[in-house]
Amino acid sequence: MTMVPDQTETDIPVDSTSNQGVMSEAAINKDAAESKADEIDAAVSAKDATLPIPKIKTGSARGLKVLFLSSDTGGGHRASAESLAGQFELLYPGSTYDLVDVVSKDGVPPYNNLVSSYKHLSAHPSQWKFVYGLSNSRAFEMLADVHLKVTCERAVRRRIKSYDPDVVVSVHPLMTNVPVASCAKISQET
Repeated sequence: MTMVPDQTETDIPVDSTSNQGVMSEAAINKDAAESKADEIDAAVSAKDATLPIPKIKTGSARGLKVLFLSSDTGGGHRASAESLAGQFELLYPGSTYDLVDVVSKDGVPPYNNLVSSYKHLSAHPSQWKFVYGLSNSRAFEMLADVHLKVTCERAVRRRIKSYDPDVVVSVHPLMTNVPVASCAKISQET
């Protein structure tokens, strides 16, 4: 995945005392960002053209069995999973997939109430802002990660094993570290 850094400054001098014949800083930043994006797109396209398609051993001529872990909280998680499923089908014909709301099914409070909470908060912007401000920190992220691993990892591992997938993909940021730990434990068991 290629990340494009935020374009916040420019090397082109801007005359702030006169608007005559001088581009605005916003226009310069936009042009610089577009130029940088074009540059990155060209580099990625050139690199992608030379990358081989990874070979995944499936044990037979069948496609892959893919398990997507998500939560129906908006944000395009389902669309991301469906798009990735289409790519698996293109690269590995015959692939199948399942999409599981692992947060609702295997989470403990407050995580298993995330879908209804998300819908409520979406309808109440001031409450959304409060919760976002409270939870948008590295400390909260680390605390939630430890709490999820301690309280949900075993259930997530059972869920993954019940599907017996070839590939596990999480498309929800809340549920990434737990499945990684679960998959590592499953690999150790087998």
